[in-house]
Amino acid sequence: MAFPRWPVLEPSFLYGGFPPKALRNKFLFINDVGAYLTTLDKVETSTGKCLIPAHAPTVEDIRPLCALNRDKVHEIGALLCEICTKPISWETILQKVFGHYELTMDFNQYVLWGPRSGPT
Repeated sequence: MAFPRWPVLEPSFLYGGFPPKALRNKFLFINDVGAYLTTLDKVETSTGKCLIPAHAPTVEDIRPLCALNRDKVHEIGALLCEICTKPISWETILQKVFGHYELTMDFNQYVLWGPRSGPT
Protein backbone atom coordinates (compact mmCIF):
# COMPACT_ATOMS: atom_id res chain seq x y z
CA MET A 1 0.00 0.00 0.00
CA ALA A 2 3.02 2.32 0.04
CA PHE A 3 3.00 3.06 -3.72
CA PRO A 4 -0.47 4.69 -3.78
CA ARG A 5 0.30 6.61 -0.60
CA TRP A 6 3.70 7.91 -1.79
CA PRO A 7 3.59 7.99 -5.61
CA VAL A 8 7.26 8.94 -5.94
CA LEU A 9 8.17 5.42 -4.78
CA GLU A 10 6.93 3.77 -7.98
CA PRO A 11 9.18 5.65 -10.43
CA SER A 12 12.03 5.51 -7.88
CA PHE A 13 11.72 1.73 -7.76
CA LEU A 14 11.64 1.41 -11.55
CA TYR A 15 14.39 3.98 -12.18
CA GLY A 16 16.69 2.74 -9.43
CA GLY A 17 17.01 6.02 -7.56
CA PHE A 18 15.26 9.32 -7.02
CA PRO A 19 13.50 9.90 -10.35
CA PRO A 20 14.02 12.96 -12.52
CA LYS A 21 11.03 15.29 -12.85
CA ALA A 22 9.85 13.61 -16.08
CA LEU A 23 9.21 10.38 -14.13
CA ARG A 24 7.52 11.85 -11.07
CA ASN A 25 4.01 11.01 -12.16
CA LYS A 26 1.59 8.10 -12.15
CA PHE A 27 2.38 6.26 -15.36
CA LEU A 28 1.50 2.57 -14.89
CA PHE A 29 -2.00 1.40 -16.05
CA ILE A 30 -1.95 -2.56 -16.54
CA ASN A 31 0.64 -4.89 -14.87
CA ASP A 32 -1.61 -7.97 -14.49
CA VAL A 33 -3.67 -8.53 -17.65
CA GLY A 34 -5.78 -11.31 -16.14
CA ALA A 35 -6.73 -9.19 -13.13
CA TYR A 36 -7.44 -6.24 -15.46
CA LEU A 37 -9.86 -8.32 -17.55
CA THR A 38 -11.55 -9.56 -14.37
CA THR A 39 -11.89 -5.97 -13.19
CA LEU A 40 -13.46 -4.98 -16.52
CA ASP A 41 -16.01 -7.79 -16.06
CA LYS A 42 -16.88 -6.47 -12.60
CA VAL A 43 -17.01 -2.82 -13.64
CA GLU A 44 -19.15 -3.69 -16.65
CA THR A 45 -21.92 -4.94 -14.38
CA SER A 46 -21.84 -1.84 -12.17
CA THR A 47 -25.25 -0.36 -11.51
CA GLY A 48 -24.10 3.16 -10.69
CA LYS A 49 -25.85 6.07 -12.37
CA CYS A 50 -22.64 8.00 -12.99
CA LEU A 51 -19.26 6.35 -13.41
CA ILE A 52 -15.90 8.11 -13.43
CA PRO A 53 -13.25 6.17 -15.37
CA ALA A 54 -9.63 6.92 -14.53
CA HIS A 55 -8.69 8.17 -18.02
CA ALA A 56 -11.95 9.04 -19.73
CA PRO A 57 -14.89 11.40 -19.24
CA THR A 58 -17.68 10.58 -16.80
CA VAL A 59 -20.24 8.17 -18.29
CA GLU A 60 -23.67 6.82 -17.44
CA ASP A 61 -23.11 3.52 -19.29
CA ILE A 62 -19.65 2.02 -18.76
CA ARG A 63 -20.25 -1.06 -20.93
CA PRO A 64 -18.98 0.40 -24.25
CA LEU A 65 -15.77 1.59 -22.59
CA CYS A 66 -15.25 -1.82 -20.96
CA ALA A 67 -15.79 -3.52 -24.31
CA LEU A 68 -13.34 -1.16 -26.02
CA ASN A 69 -10.67 -1.84 -23.39
CA ARG A 70 -11.24 -5.60 -23.44
CA ASP A 71 -11.05 -5.66 -27.25
CA LYS A 72 -7.78 -3.69 -27.20
CA VAL A 73 -6.23 -6.09 -24.66
CA HIS A 74 -7.17 -9.04 -26.86
CA GLU A 75 -5.88 -7.25 -29.96
CA ILE A 76 -2.51 -6.62 -28.33
CA GLY A 77 -2.39 -10.21 -27.06
CA ALA A 78 -3.02 -11.51 -30.57
CA LEU A 79 -0.29 -9.23 -31.95
CA LEU A 80 2.17 -10.52 -29.35
CA CYS A 81 1.29 -14.13 -30.19
CA GLU A 82 1.85 -13.37 -33.88
CA ILE A 83 5.19 -11.67 -33.19
CA CYS A 84 6.38 -14.47 -30.91
CA THR A 85 5.79 -17.44 -33.21
CA LYS A 86 9.56 -18.00 -33.15
CA PRO A 87 12.18 -17.01 -30.57
CA ILE A 88 13.17 -13.34 -30.79
CA SER A 89 14.71 -10.86 -28.38
CA TRP A 90 12.77 -8.59 -26.04
CA GLU A 91 14.08 -5.59 -27.96
CA THR A 92 12.74 -6.96 -31.27
CA ILE A 93 9.33 -7.63 -29.72
CA LEU A 94 9.26 -4.09 -28.38
CA GLN A 95 10.35 -2.67 -31.73
CA LYS A 96 7.62 -4.58 -33.58
CA VAL A 97 4.87 -3.53 -31.14
CA PHE A 98 5.93 0.12 -31.22
CA GLY A 99 6.16 -0.03 -35.02
CA HIS A 100 2.73 -1.64 -35.36
CA TYR A 101 1.07 1.07 -33.27
CA GLU A 102 3.31 3.85 -34.64
CA LEU A 103 4.52 4.75 -31.15
CA THR A 104 7.58 6.71 -30.12
CA MET A 105 9.22 5.75 -26.85
CA ASP A 106 9.25 8.55 -24.27
CA PHE A 107 11.25 8.58 -21.04
CA ASN A 108 8.48 6.91 -19.01
CA GLN A 109 8.16 4.10 -21.54
CA TYR A 110 11.93 3.71 -21.69
CA VAL A 111 12.09 3.18 -17.92
CA LEU A 112 9.13 0.78 -18.02
CA TRP A 113 9.95 -1.18 -21.16
CA GLY A 114 13.47 -0.28 -22.22
CA PRO A 115 16.63 -2.31 -21.69
CA ARG A 116 16.09 -5.46 -19.64
CA SER A 117 18.67 -7.53 -17.87
CA GLY A 118 18.82 -11.29 -18.08
CA PRO A 119 18.14 -13.70 -20.92
CA THR A 120 16.01 -12.63 -23.87
